[in-house]
Amino acid sequence: MVLKGSSNFCKSAISNWQQLSQAINPKSSIMPFLLPSTVTHETALHLEKEGLLNLPALATVDCSHLNNFDSSVLTVLISWQTRLRAKHQQLLITNVPEKLRVLAGVYGILTLLGL
Repeated sequence: MVLKGSSNFCKSAISNWQQLSQAINPKSSIMPFLLPSTVTHETALHLEKEGLLNLPALATVDCSHLNNFDSSVLTVLISWQTRLRAKHQQLLITNVPEKLRVLAGVYGILTLLGL
């Protein structure tokens, strides 16, 4: 059942979302993929799948909420980067916590992830 006027509401909502997206990242019409606050081995597989289902959003991954994580987050980021590179696209990781930089350095993948 379609409500009368719902089409206009959807068009308006999409337009508002696109305007917000352009304000955040003028070069892209896709919102960044926001990592959750916690990424551990218990949640990594689900997060990886969620990201792969939203592949266009992975062009920019925002780590601003990430504060509780283990090395599993590196596996997820590498997986996403591999998938994007296969499509000749880049992974941009923003708002990287210092702990994540240190962890990537310990594993020797700072440059690989562009950190």
